[in-house]
Amino acid sequence: MHIQRLDSDSYRRAFPHPGHIYNSVQFSELNRGKCDDVLYLALYDGGRLRCGMIAGERDGAIMSPWSAPFGGLTVNRRQSFRCIDNAVKTLCTFTKSQERSLVVTLPPECYGDNAAIKCAYSLMSTPGIEITPHLNYAADLTRHLDPVELMSPKSRWSIGRALMSHYTITRQPAIESEITRNYNLILANHNAKGRELRMSLHDFMATAPVAGSDFFIVTLDGIDIAAAQLHHTAPGIVQLINWGDLPEHRHPGAMNLLALHMMRHYKAKGARMLDFGPVDSGDGVNEGLSKFKESLGCTPSLKYTFRLS
Repeated sequence: MHIQRLDSDSYRRAFPHPGHIYNSVQFSELNRGKCDDVLYLALYDGGRLRCGMIAGERDGAIMSPWSAPFGGLTVNRRQSFRCIDNAVKTLCTFTKSQERSLVVTLPPECYGDNAAIKCAYSLMSTPGIEITPHLNYAADLTRHLDPVELMSPKSRWSIGRALMSHYTITRQPAIESEITRNYNLILANHNAKGRELRMSLHDFMATAPVAGSDFFIVTLDGIDIAAAQLHHTAPGIVQLINWGDLPEHRHPGAMNLLALHMMRHYKAKGARMLDFGPVDSGDGVNEGLSKFKESLGCTPSLKYTFRLS
């Protein structure tokens, strides 16, 4: 198997249907300025195109992704384990020849990405690989139950209290004024918690049409108190990117009610899963966040970051 570097148009034609938006040329070009160079790598076996990877070169590493929750391989059809394993070995050899590290974060296991699961096994078997697991939570929307029935008794009690407060939850149009409104709420939440919001207002704006972003606002008595930003990440999968409430207007059950509203909304639209994202950081698992997402009826799965120096 050998690697050929393509330009963006050739790569787009080679892989017109990436498994998720973060492996698309459009998303990669949007984030080109966040790395030194974008590499469109196609892997051929016996003259036949098998798979590809978009990577960003930065800080002495070839990274997939370099500015997204996950990346990994793209295949043009289902490939055997032998093929994926050979692709991984070829990528490792390529990065070493470039005197670079290889850093790959794969989609969570719950996405059921056939190539990603095979890729994870191959990378785990690579000598010298460093593996960082991430604990990710998602809600299964395919069950024949209202999402509230899968929540914990405490979460249902919180929602009952919230319903007595007459919140209004709306999905806002993806226009500049409403995106700004959403962003300011989420930024205020992050600032109050001493957490960095990794996306700027410009990022919110520019990513919206590429990711098909949705924006929800919670109001109480005409005051905005919480917001959520989501991406349509893969067929049938919606991913919660950022959300939060205002500390000065924190009300019991508001975030539980927002979560329920979003799950019901996407279930009605035919989505199979709402990805609520990870609960860990460099300091380990956030126990409170883990318990909260489990109380919403979410189930955990693992997402892996691999580094080969």
